[in-house]
Amino acid sequence: MRRVVLLTLAGFALAGCAGQQIEKGMNELMGQPAPVLFSRLGYPDAETVVAGRKAYIWGNRRMGAMPIYTPTTTTGFVGTQPVTMTTSTMNMVPVEYACQIRAIVDAEDRITTWDYRGNQGGCAPYARRLRQ
Repeated sequence: MRRVVLLTLAGFALAGCAGQQIEKGMNELMGQPAPVLFSRLGYPDAETVVAGRKAYIWGNRRMGAMPIYTPTTTTGFVGTQPVTMTTSTMNMVPVEYACQIRAIVDAEDRITTWDYRGNQGGCAPYARRLRQ
């Protein structure tokens, strides 16, 4: 349970980095024609209609593994001298990297709003593309 909590907190802390870059990049593209966004992110993975308006969607999802180190303190004696030693055990914990960006456009195919969800590992590739 402790490992799950640590992974979740690490994910929230890291999500801010890519998230801030996505927010900055997408906000700069507001009002631009959709092809400008395509030049940054590539062609969308999907196109759909949301509340009567066209939406372009980019997304990814992949599994990975993250090392988690657990320290263990051991005490003993060397002769009559007390000794304390700390060792670490590493376990690989499965993690999911995912991100989805959705851009809503008007009738002239200009970006009017957008949203995203995901974590650092999934959103970092999109954040890099939007920085260019």
